[in-house]
Amino acid sequence: MGNYSVNLPGNLEHRTIALAKRRGVTPEDLLTTAAAAYTTLSDSLVIPHATIMSVNTLAQRLDAGWPVHIVDVDEPSEFRQMRLPQSVNVPVFELWSHMTEIPQTRDLLFVCKAGIRSMFAAGLLGARPPQVFYLEGGLLQWQIEGHALESDRQ
Repeated sequence: MGNYSVNLPGNLEHRTIALAKRRGVTPEDLLTTAAAAYTTLSDSLVIPHATIMSVNTLAQRLDAGWPVHIVDVDEPSEFRQMRLPQSVNVPVFELWSHMTEIPQTRDLLFVCKAGIRSMFAAGLLGARPPQVFYLEGGLLQWQIEGHALESDRQ
């Protein structure tokens, strides 16, 4: 974002900067506040058969070679702009039509930009072996905490 350290896709970057200016805060502070609000909200919700996963836990597990199937439930245009390495894109509203393609022999992690759609997807899925997770704070929180994302813009 211009002189800022958080790097967001085009239109989202401009909207975030504009909203931050209207609120009189930096874009980083705005995103941090949004992530904290999400965390507070998600702490009060119970998603049956799914476990919330922190960014730090995910980073440690990925570094250790965790055999997980990562499904990014963002829209294809968002997926092209920011994604975790090795993730596949299945937009949340197309999830049911692709369920037979998702392996049931590995843990499953849903991710999205802010964590809301992935939480919804995990809740929709219901009980499934072995385990279902969703990323707390989404890809924005992953990036805020200093982890790299892939992009078609590279």
